[in-house]
Amino acid sequence: MRNLLSAGLFRLLRSRLLWLTALAIVAFMGVFIVSTSGQAIHYGEGLDSRFFCLFLLADLFCAVFCSLHLGQEYGEGAIRNKLMAGHSRISVYLAGLICSFLASLLLLFIGGLGAIAFGLPLIGGFHMTAREIAAHLACGVGATAVYASVYTLLAFLIPNRALSASACFLTSILTLSFSQKIFSGLEQPERILSQYIFTPEGAQLVENGGEGALNPAYVGGVQRTIYEFFNDVLPTGQGFQISNLSVERPWLLLAYSLVLVLLTTALGLFLFRRKDVK
Repeated sequence: MRNLLSAGLFRLLRSRLLWLTALAIVAFMGVFIVSTSGQAIHYGEGLDSRFFCLFLLADLFCAVFCSLHLGQEYGEGAIRNKLMAGHSRISVYLAGLICSFLASLLLLFIGGLGAIAFGLPLIGGFHMTAREIAAHLACGVGATAVYASVYTLLAFLIPNRALSASACFLTSILTLSFSQKIFSGLEQPERILSQYIFTPEGAQLVENGGEGALNPAYVGGVQRTIYEFFNDVLPTGQGFQISNLSVERPWLLLAYSLVLVLLTTALGLFLFRRKDVK
């Protein structure tokens, strides 16, 4: 296992795919911060309002990197050679999972440095307390561990590199879209306190007196409980909470992430042990 990890980490550091992905993340965060810095300053927001969007982006770059990196190992016969050399399937799978997770953390770290490098001179420092920053970072790392676990599972079960990348990317898009819908539903206020009235003279903002009218888009009752469950369990739902700086129960999110990592790893090991590796 130690030899597999050493070889995997050495291969990672020499991987052009890793550094190209890191460059793409830094470029994306730079463009994002530069294009929205004026808005952040106008509303008195700190760097944290832009920095933590990195954890939404983590889903996409984990999907791309894990599928392509592990798919390359399949294509080059590296996984088959490891098994022929006497390494167990459990060791091969766990080594791949750990390398995927460490690579994802490295990409997050580089992306975070890029965000700080662009954000500090344009927006300024963080407005959150050190404890709040630590809680959001911890939840972000937990969500990233789930991403790495899920996409490692798919990459090990789909030997074709193109199909593996497509499956991971599609999974990423679907979960992001689903979580976006869930999060948007939970963000709807119960009552409409202000609304725009459109007249021939133009749009006018009208403040509703008292408590305001009931919002038909508000999610309540059992449906809200279900929405909150999926919002907390799914790593993409956690990503929306982190990027929106609205994490209220960090320990619950971390517990869900740990459970998902254990379940997906157990499933991956179970299926990979029975897979015919050609």
